[in-house]
Amino acid sequence: MSHPRPALPAALAVLAFGLLSLVGGWLIVAGGGFFHSPGRRSSEGAFVTGAPAVLMASLQYLAATIAFTWLLRPMVSPAAAVVLAFTLVFVPPALYLLVG
Repeated sequence: MSHPRPALPAALAVLAFGLLSLVGGWLIVAGGGFFHSPGRRSSEGAFVTGAPAVLMASLQYLAATIAFTWLLRPMVSPAAAVVLAFTLVFVPPALYLLVG
């Protein structure tokens, strides 16, 4: 089944979402965590590390993978789009963590 090309504004919006998700994941990985503010009334923030940071980075990378899969789908088969997007998004951070 052939997938039609998305409209340019839709493709740009999904591309921006994917890139921002990818940057967010990299910021969490490179920074070793992220800051969280518990609410409006609290002026204190907490730096989150460990499993919650890994989960948040993974969610960011999954969002980027979904966005890039959607963008690649009209160009290649759906299975190839998933494999390519997953590889482009998840392999660099994995290598970064293994080497560094």
